Amino acid sequence: MNATRQGHLAMVLASAIISGTYVLGAIAAERIDPLAITVVRFGLAFLLLLGATIILERRGSGPGAPYWSGLWRYLISGCLIGFYFVVLLEALTLTDPTSIAIVFAITPLMSAGFGWLMMRQSSPPRVLIPMTIAGLGSIWVVFRGDLDALMAFDIGEGEALFFTGCVAHAVYTPLIRLLKRGEGSLRYTTGVMLGGFVATIVYGADVVRNADWLGAPLEVWLVILYISIVASAGALFLIDYATQRLTAAKTMAYVYLVPCYVVLWEGLSGHGWPALVVMPGIAATVIALMMLLRD
Repeated sequence: MNATRQGHLAMVLASAIISGTYVLGAIAAERIDPLAITVVRFGLAFLLLLGATIILERRGSGPGAPYWSGLWRYLISGCLIGFYFVVLLEALTLTDPTSIAIVFAITPLMSAGFGWLMMRQSSPPRVLIPMTIAGLGSIWVVFRGDLDALMAFDIGEGEALFFTGCVAHAVYTPLIRLLKRGEGSLRYTTGVMLGGFVATIVYGADVVRNADWLGAPLEVWLVILYISIVASAGALFLIDYATQRLTAAKTMAYVYLVPCYVVLWEGLSGHGWPALVVMPGIAATVIALMMLLRD
């Protein structure tokens, strides 16, 4: 398997992992403030990845440069991701998740634009057209085929606020390739987790202190571990891996698979399968991403 296909496979897996947070995260959010969970997910992921990185590099499996060389690069990347999550939580207090999902659908196209500005990564029509088709299919899935709901979409304060977070997310993807200095994906992801923790703990320190951690049941802690280790550390590691093999536009295009995976998670968890009217949106998204894979 060549490097390009490895990058595509990494993003297929990353989008599946990310989608799990939408379903499982609701379990923990019922007992613990989502902002507190976000702070913990970054802090715990950083500690685990730091330990793994130190062990591997002492065994000679990793690069030999000083671990904290160029710390500012990690902090910038981590702060961008941390800002995105904080803005996401704030926006959800002002608007509904459906509106948030629609705003997020433009993130891949913004990432393509930033990829050109920062790295001169071109996105020809054979890339932009499938991305647009995948975006429309994703929107169809989000609205579950309800045209009336789509036409009623309105841009308010929450949508405008979340747009700033999407800009930060769109900048993050091409910035990885720009800021990396040859270090491996594990080391860079560890630094990003530290930056995300710094950004969120500054904002949510009081929320973390006041959360009822001792009163949380076991399933909440299991979900937090999934979000911290798999969804945070694992997904960002895969995204970092993919950005070294794909353009920013192609990497971000895989966020369009997230609604499709959420539908699958919901069905497998017993919450019901979507109506047939949603299936054309899922099919359009998958076909468009297969077109990107062929390219």
